[in-house]
Amino acid sequence: MATRTVVVALGALLLAAPAANAGEAMEHSGRILSDDQTRHTLTIEEMGPWYGPSTKAVRREFHLAPTTKVELAFRKPKRGGGWGEFAVEPFKASDLRLGDYATVTLAPLGKKLVATEVSVVRPTGGSGPRPARKTAGATPGKSVGS
Repeated sequence: MATRTVVVALGALLLAAPAANAGEAMEHSGRILSDDQTRHTLTIEEMGPWYGPSTKAVRREFHLAPTTKVELAFRKPKRGGGWGEFAVEPFKASDLRLGDYATVTLAPLGKKLVATEVSVVRPTGGSGPRPARKTAGATPGKSVGS
């Protein structure tokens, strides 16, 4: 009888867990594929759980509200060389670029999910929110002059 009670209690907990999380924020992270300013959408390519060699990245599209907070995260250079602490600065959605790595935080708004925050990291080095520059003839992954 005690075993049956434990099984029923665990079953009730498992069924209640998705309902408890339904109103909570969730996050998705990946490489930006498109930023449609007209439709107010952001599309990323996210790699989900690994199921073996046939696992593929998933495209996810999110609605950006006028209140969506967009920020650029970067490492501050340390005086005397090296890397300092992480910093975050406000960023405009119009400054998002293809290839930026973004974490999108979503929250329910009525019956749909809306991006409340987009945190961006630029794949190129650099020390701060300055736009990444593309140098003619540069090879991705190599520094100019090497």
